[in-house]
Amino acid sequence: MPAALLIMANSTSPPSVMHSASSSMSRRNYGVFLSFRGPDCRNTIVSHLYDALCQNGVNVFKDNEELEAGQRRSELFEAIEGSRIAIVMFSENYARSRWCLDELKKIMDCRDQGKLDVLPIFYRVSPGEVRLHEKPNGDKGCYQAAIEEMQVKYGKDSEMVKGWRKALWQGGDMIGIPLSLGQDEGSVVQEIVRKVSKKLNRFPLEVAKYPVGIDRKLEEVRPLLHLDPHESNVYMIGIAGEGGIGKTTISKAICNDVADRFDDWCFLRNVRESSRDARGLALLQQELLRKLLSDEHLTVQSVDAGIPMIKERLCNKRVLIILDDVDELAQLDALAGSRSWFGKGKGIQGTEVC
Repeated sequence: MPAALLIMANSTSPPSVMHSASSSMSRRNYGVFLSFRGPDCRNTIVSHLYDALCQNGVNVFKDNEELEAGQRRSELFEAIEGSRIAIVMFSENYARSRWCLDELKKIMDCRDQGKLDVLPIFYRVSPGEVRLHEKPNGDKGCYQAAIEEMQVKYGKDSEMVKGWRKALWQGGDMIGIPLSLGQDEGSVVQEIVRKVSKKLNRFPLEVAKYPVGIDRKLEEVRPLLHLDPHESNVYMIGIAGEGGIGKTTISKAICNDVADRFDDWCFLRNVRESSRDARGLALLQQELLRKLLSDEHLTVQSVDAGIPMIKERLCNKRVLIILDDVDELAQLDALAGSRSWFGKGKGIQGTEVC
C-alpha cells in the first residue's frame, strides 16, 4: 500500500466525488478474531494472548471447537466479518487444517474488501515457509508439504486449493511479528497487545445522518487510492467542487474505509477557518504531528519550525492524512508541501482527482 496518502477536500475545480457516507469500521461484534491451529499453540501463546487481550478490555473471538461442522463454519465466518482485527497465528501445522485454511481465505477476502485489518504472527515458522517457498537447503517447508497433501485430497486444480494457496501467499507476504523458539513469549504478547490496542483506538468518524449511496461512491474511489500492499509510493488526491456537495462527507467515509491499513491517520478539520489566526497553521501542524506520533506534549512554535519537523518525523511512517476545507496553497505548503515529505518509496508518483 502507499507509503502515505494525502486527501484534500475543497477547491474551485469541477466536482468529481461527492455524497453521504457509512463506515466499514462500525457495527462490529469483536475487536479481535484469533485464527490458530489448536494442537500447536492453544495452551501456550494463544492462551496467554487471549488472557492479555481480555484483561485490556478487548472483546476476542476464540474458537472453542465444540460446534458441529456446518454450524461452526457459519459462526466462524460471521465472527470474522464482525471483527475489526484478525490475528493469524501461523504455526507449523496451521496449513494441515482445512478449518484454518478456510478461516484464512475468509480473513484475506475480508481484508481485500477493506473490512478488517490482519496481524500475522509467525510462530516458529518463517514468512517464506508460509508463502510456500522451499527452505534454503532445498527441502520443502512445512507449508509446502501441507498444501501438497491438500492437493492430493481435493485436487491440484481445485478452486478451493487455489484459494488456500493465494491466502497463504498473501499472509506470508504481510509484515507481521516473528516468534522463534526460545524467544520470550511474554514480551511478544505485550507487543501484540500494544499494536492491537492502538488499532482499536481508531474509532470511525461520524459521517452523515442519512448515509445514502456512499458504498457505490467508495467503490469508485478505492482504485484511485492505490491500496496494493506492495505499493510504497506517496499519493496526493484532491476532492474538488463547489461548497455543499459533500466533499467533507466523502473524505470522512474514505477515512473510515481505509484508515486501518495505515500505521496512523489524521483528519484535520476546517483548515481554512483554523488557519485564519496568526498561529493557526502552526497549531494545525502541531495537531497533525501529535495525532500521527501519539505525542500530546509535542509543540510547534512556528510554521517554519513545523515544516522540518513534519519532514523528519513522518518520512518513515505509512500515514493517511486528510485535510478538510483547503482553499489556499499556503495551507498545503505548511502541512504537506511535497510528496517527498512522506515516505521513501520506490519512486514518487501522484494522482489527482479534479
